[in-house]
Amino acid sequence: MEVSDYWRYLEDYFKTWEEYGCTLMCDGWTSNNRRHIINVMAYCVTRIVFVRSVDTSGLIDDTLDNAANFKAAAKKLREKHRSIIWVPCTAHCIDLMLEDIGKLDDVRETIDEGKMNRAERITDLLEPLVLVLKLVDADTKPTMGFVYDAMDRAKLAIEQRSKGKYGTYYKKLWKIIDNRWDNQMHQDIHAAVEKLQGRSR
Repeated sequence: MEVSDYWRYLEDYFKTWEEYGCTLMCDGWTSNNRRHIINVMAYCVTRIVFVRSVDTSGLIDDTLDNAANFKAAAKKLREKHRSIIWVPCTAHCIDLMLEDIGKLDDVRETIDEGKMNRAERITDLLEPLVLVLKLVDADTKPTMGFVYDAMDRAKLAIEQRSKGKYGTYYKKLWKIIDNRWDNQMHQDIHAAVEKLQGRSR
C-alpha cells in the first residue's frame, strides 16, 4: 500500500476522532545504527494506527529514552490543551523498578558473580512483580482497571515470600516499588478506570 493510499484509508477513521476522541501514544527507541526514533500511534474505539515516525537523533542525544522527557512534553501540551491526560506506560514503570532493584548491592553482586543459589532466591522474590509486568505487557485485554490491585497483590506476595526466608528484605523492594509507583503511576485516570471496572464486574 502506498503512503497516499494509507492516508485515504484512514480518513473515515480520523472522522471518529471528532466523536470519540483519540489517544496518542509515543514510543521512544534507538535503532540498530543508534538513531533515536519516536513512533507516534493513535488509538480510537475502532483500531490503533501508526501515525508517524520521527527521527530525533540530532535533537536531544542520549536522553530521548528518558520518560521524564515525555512527561515534560505532556505537561507543556496540557498547558495549551486542558483536556489532555498524561498516562505513563505501566510496563516501562515496572521495568524501571526492576532496573532499580538490580542496582541494589546484593542483587548486583549476585548477578556479577553468578551466584546461582542467591539468584534463585532473588528470582523467587521478584516473580510477583514480573507477573504484573507480563499482565500489563500482554495484548490480551485492557489492564488499566486491574493494575492497582495487581500491584498491591504483588507487593503482598513479595512480603509473604520474604518473611519466612529473608526476614524484612521485602522492605527494600517495597521502597523501590513505591518510589517508582508513587512518582509515575498515581494518576486520576487509573483510579477512575479501576472504579468503573469494579462496577462492570
